[in-house]
Amino acid sequence: MPGYVKTAATSDEMVSLMAKGGYDLVTASGDASLRLIMGKRVQPINTALIAGWGSLDPRIAKGAWFNVGGKVYGTPYQWGPNLLMLQHPRIPDAAGQLARGVRQAGSTGW
Repeated sequence: MPGYVKTAATSDEMVSLMAKGGYDLVTASGDASLRLIMGKRVQPINTALIAGWGSLDPRIAKGAWFNVGGKVYGTPYQWGPNLLMLQHPRIPDAAGQLARGVRQAGSTGW
């Protein structure tokens, strides 16, 4: 059936659908991507066929959630902020704790 789309509400559901077969393309979360790769449910792609691949930020193009064993199994299609919201009165030193966490994460890299 041309143009058929099947959606899934969770990563587990997406992995289950792909395990049944019959799909040509999947957009999956990072954890689902790795399960699909390890379960041999998806094939590596040829990045030479993707216009602009070489201009992608290496931190994105080499994402561990779709690069496995020297092969590329997917492409990033969206990059945007992950927002953090908090209720300040419940965490009095929230800004300080967050700043320390960011500094610590920055010292260890991605």
